Amino acid sequence: FNSDAVAQTGFVQNWTIFYWAWYVALTFMCGLWIARTSYGRTFREITVANCIWAVLACWVTFGILGNYGMGQELFHGQNFSGVISEVGNNGVTLLVLQTMPLPKLCIFVFMILIFFNLATSATANGTALSMYTSKGLKADEEPHTWYKTFWCVLFMIIPVGILLLEHNVEGLNVLSTIRSLITISSLPVLVALVVLFWSFGKVLRKDISDGTIRQYVDKSKENKWGNE
Repeated sequence: FNSDAVAQTGFVQNWTIFYWAWYVALTFMCGLWIARTSYGRTFREITVANCIWAVLACWVTFGILGNYGMGQELFHGQNFSGVISEVGNNGVTLLVLQTMPLPKLCIFVFMILIFFNLATSATANGTALSMYTSKGLKADEEPHTWYKTFWCVLFMIIPVGILLLEHNVEGLNVLSTIRSLITISSLPVLVALVVLFWSFGKVLRKDISDGTIRQYVDKSKENKWGNE
């Protein structure tokens, strides 16, 4: 599936494989967070929300902003690609926002969206990690508030620290280092996922054979018809 065999830009090696590793590394935390917040919802609702609406929102956002930035450079004389080595990715994002109508309002809205994205991501990851690190936690129990607070604060500090390092240390490519670390750390997680999927298939076959799944389906139908 090498789509870069002719141009040899290195994009596949630098980004495609990294994103695969990123998804693998986040599998456990995202899966646990979605399962924890999905009580009372059907599999259809969970699938549509996470696999359709979330993906569509990201696709629309990146499509609009990305194409707007490229349009400004191709047709309106901007030179974002030429100054990215001087001001960095965040600086170029700010320059793109400054070319929009009502730039101050656009920057303010963008900062609000980034804040909520970071806050919800920190909450999700913090809750998942606090559940992993809590000893003797039962299925119907919540982790201690201090555990969740610790991990959430840590997830808020790390991005700020990375930005400060990239801004203050000349020639430091923090993103390249992070890519390498995530790619390497995803390898043992990938092995664990293989075992997890094998275990899931084993449990699923058992539930089908003893009729457990059928009982849940019938009970769900009864509750639905009763509510209607």
